[in-house]
Amino acid sequence: MPRKTPRPSRSKLPPVPTDDALVVAFTAQVFKDAVVAAFHNGARRKLRFDVEVFAAGALSAARSYAVEAARPARPSTKAYPRKPPRTEAALTFMMHLQLAYADATDGEVMPGFTATWIHLGPFARVAMLCLPLIKSPILDAVELINILQKRADQVADRRGQARRGKPNDRRRKKSPGAPNT
Repeated sequence: MPRKTPRPSRSKLPPVPTDDALVVAFTAQVFKDAVVAAFHNGARRKLRFDVEVFAAGALSAARSYAVEAARPARPSTKAYPRKPPRTEAALTFMMHLQLAYADATDGEVMPGFTATWIHLGPFARVAMLCLPLIKSPILDAVELINILQKRADQVADRRGQARRGKPNDRRRKKSPGAPNT
């Protein structure tokens, strides 16, 4: 399936938005209406979503993106490969956006761990609205969500922990000696 959002070339990256531009973008009523529409689009039932809480969290995440995007590149190692600073900042923005989304729904609807273009969930649709506002080098929310999940799996594997999954995930390994049910 072809990409829905083209990536800008490295030489044509737009400048990181100023704080004033971020405040205007994330507090505008047009943004809030679009977020509510994206959240409720295709929902089977109406869920509680506090758009003011989400907008405040998204603005905070955008401010952290602006700070991190201006930092010099961190060294990359084989164990911890790094991407360019603006891409790393976009990943951090996505993590903060996931937290803002969970706060806005009071934990009733958690953001998806993974995403696919075939069926975009409500968080992926909302994230797609936010990425152009911060002028991210990656405008594909699906790709950023999946990169975060891959990193979380790698860290869990290194620590010997179970991977993140749904509470009723049947693929979880049972402990040895546990009775089969």
